[in-house]
Amino acid sequence: MKTLDEMVYGHKQAKKVLQVLLKRSQERYYRKCVLGKNDHPETLKCLLLGPSGTGKTHLIQSLRKLYNFPLISLDATQLMPTGNGEGTNIKQLKKLIKDTAQDLTKEPEYHSPEGALNQMVIFVDEFDKLGNSFESSGKWNQHVQANFLTLIDDKEEFSGLSWIFAGAFSGLYESKSAVKNSIGFFPGAQEKHVEEITDADIIKAGIIPEMLGRISLIVQLDTFSEEDYHKILCERLLPNYPLSLCPEKIEEIVAKALKSGQGIRSLTRQLEMLTIDAEFEEEELEDNCLALYCK
Repeated sequence: MKTLDEMVYGHKQAKKVLQVLLKRSQERYYRKCVLGKNDHPETLKCLLLGPSGTGKTHLIQSLRKLYNFPLISLDATQLMPTGNGEGTNIKQLKKLIKDTAQDLTKEPEYHSPEGALNQMVIFVDEFDKLGNSFESSGKWNQHVQANFLTLIDDKEEFSGLSWIFAGAFSGLYESKSAVKNSIGFFPGAQEKHVEEITDADIIKAGIIPEMLGRISLIVQLDTFSEEDYHKILCERLLPNYPLSLCPEKIEEIVAKALKSGQGIRSLTRQLEMLTIDAEFEEEELEDNCLALYCK
C-alpha cells in the first residue's frame, strides 16, 4: 500500500478494494493455470465512482505499473450494438480479448503478489455514458448493455477475468453534493461533501438493473477539498515541473481548478501552460528553474 500511496494521492478505500481484487485474481489464475483447477469461474467486477478529474484512470495505470498485469482499456462511448457499422461491438470485443489472451505466455510461471500478475484485467472507462442515449430512439444504451452482459456472463471462454468499470456520474454527484463553509486551508474555503450514491441512483442514471447486478463491488473515490488540491499541487505535481511559484500564484491555480470542475486535470493543464509561457519568455533562475512572477 505504501508504494501505491506514493503514486496516487488519497482514495484509500479504492486502493484497498482494487489490490484485494487483483490478489484474488492472481490466486485464481494460479489455481487455473498451474494447478489445473478452474473452480472459481466467476469474473471479478468492480465499479469506481468519482467526479471527473479525481484520478480513476490514473489509479488503474498506477496499479498496472505496480503489478504489471495484462490490461485492455476500453472507452464505453465507443461501444455500439452488434450490427452497427461504427464503433466497437461485442463480437469485436470478444475477439480482442481472445487475441490478447493468446499473446500471453501459454504456461506462465506463478508470481508473488509483489510481482507480475498474469490474469487479464478489462478496464471500461466512461461507464456512466452507457446510461445515456445517443439516439432519438432512446434504445442505444439498453442494446449495448444487454450485449455487454453476454460477454460478462460467459463463464466458458472468459472465466476469471477481472472487470473494472469507472464512471464520473456527474449528474448524481451534483444532486448528491452540498457545498458548505468549512475550516479549509485558505480563508473562506468551501468544501463539497457528497452523500453516498446508491444502486437506485445508478439505475436512475440509466444503468439497467441486470448490468448493475453483475457488479459485486462499488467504490466511491474521494472528493478532494481545497486543502487536498493544495497538497497535490505542491507535493505531487510541482516537483515534476521546472517552475518557481509564489504563494499567490499557487492560490490562483487552485482556485481555478476548483472552479473548473475538471479536478486534477485542471492543475496539470495550468502548470503546462505556465511552463510554456516561462520557456517562451526565457526567464531562468540560477538553479535552472523557470521563474513565474506574480501579477
